[in-house]
Amino acid sequence: MISTAIVCAFSFAISSQQSLESLISKVDNERAITVSVMVEKLDGEVLFEYAAERSMVLASNTKMFTTAAAIIELGEDYHWNTKVYTHDNDVAIVGGGDPSIGKFDDKDLAQLFVTDLLQSLRSAGVVKIKNLYIDGSLFSEQRHVLWPIEHVEDYFCAPPVAISVNSSCIDVSYNGHSPVFYPSVKSSIAVEVYDKPADYLSAWFTDNGAKIWVRLPAEADSAVVRYAVPDGIQFFGWWMQDELRAAGIAVEQLVLQEKPQWVEQDLLLDYSSAYSLGEMILEINKESNNFVAEMVLKTLGVHQSQVGSYKGGVAAVQTILGAHIDGIEGFTQLDGSGMARSSRENNAASPALVCELLREMCFLPQGEVWFDSLPIGGVDGTISARFKDAVFQPQRIHAKTGFIYSKQSEDGRGASSLSGYLLLPDDEIAVFSFVVNFYRKVNANSNNRRFKSLQQQFLKQLIQEYSDERSR
Repeated sequence: MISTAIVCAFSFAISSQQSLESLISKVDNERAITVSVMVEKLDGEVLFEYAAERSMVLASNTKMFTTAAAIIELGEDYHWNTKVYTHDNDVAIVGGGDPSIGKFDDKDLAQLFVTDLLQSLRSAGVVKIKNLYIDGSLFSEQRHVLWPIEHVEDYFCAPPVAISVNSSCIDVSYNGHSPVFYPSVKSSIAVEVYDKPADYLSAWFTDNGAKIWVRLPAEADSAVVRYAVPDGIQFFGWWMQDELRAAGIAVEQLVLQEKPQWVEQDLLLDYSSAYSLGEMILEINKESNNFVAEMVLKTLGVHQSQVGSYKGGVAAVQTILGAHIDGIEGFTQLDGSGMARSSRENNAASPALVCELLREMCFLPQGEVWFDSLPIGGVDGTISARFKDAVFQPQRIHAKTGFIYSKQSEDGRGASSLSGYLLLPDDEIAVFSFVVNFYRKVNANSNNRRFKSLQQQFLKQLIQEYSDERSR
């Protein structure tokens, strides 16, 4: 005899599958648009699937794999260390991959490092530095070769280097008299102001980052614009040089290379990152921070194999998650954030595999911290303005967003994704992954606003139909 619960579930699977499939297939059948969806409960009961085994470009949903591997392997309390050595009249600052030397949540965490450094130098009686070594050798290449070239100055493509400040970005604002920079590097970087005012504030680098041009608006503006620097290690060096000189410590020469073979007795400061991995994972997932995601990926590479590269980090993610997730080889990864892409290689996985990750994290002790890092619909992060309808209350959607598209890319392809957890009306938990891939050069009706609306419409209809079935 079939139980009422099984009949109810079977009924929902049939009726809901048909109506929801109609909603999805209408878009999937358009030229140059591919849609793949999976929704299932934690026990594996499938509520809806549509081509769920397709390998899809994930965009920033890639960050879920990166952060899951990091929290499993390193733990939420992991901290990065930046070490400072002194020998004779030389000082070396050795980067350990700390992504938190900068400004987060209006807190100037960079100044915490500067304060500790200056106190240590003064205690050691250092008033003049002959050679200031900036050692970023822990990580290899800066920008990924498959990041879109036209975004080289955009903050979301800033170079993740082992020693960085302000996420390898410069913030520019205007006080009505002159441009204001964070971090302050005006002594090392030449500033030129374009002679004609504009409608809005903008800036750009020339001379390999040694000069920054600024176009000021006609009036004072509270806006802050952020630009990625050309070379993250060089920028850190200039900033450090300016901070030391401003504090009265002369620096004769800045040297961007691995520190000499000094002994551990030369260690002056072992600075622990202001933020932990757990706090940085919040930044990655809630705010979709590409820079921090790449720093975490390279950190995993160092931890697993002493290789702080994109490839080293990717190999680490595969190894770590492979111990927990069947079929992880179906996930192809290029970088930590999901920004890298080409016509041949992409960060890609099937929605079925994404859901496998989501389900598995529920049963691991590190899963609670990871779950809390996901944006909450209508509350915070990248979906703070979405899922505010009554049907999505109370806080039924905890999910990671994703979107990539490049006008000047080789083939104009893009992706829009949303994956996470759904609290059903009977308080059961479901996992879901909804991914759209598109080719805008063929189908001009491909835009993220449209696909976000489709994702929301789908989830709303699924909740309503699930509720209707349970009330019968």
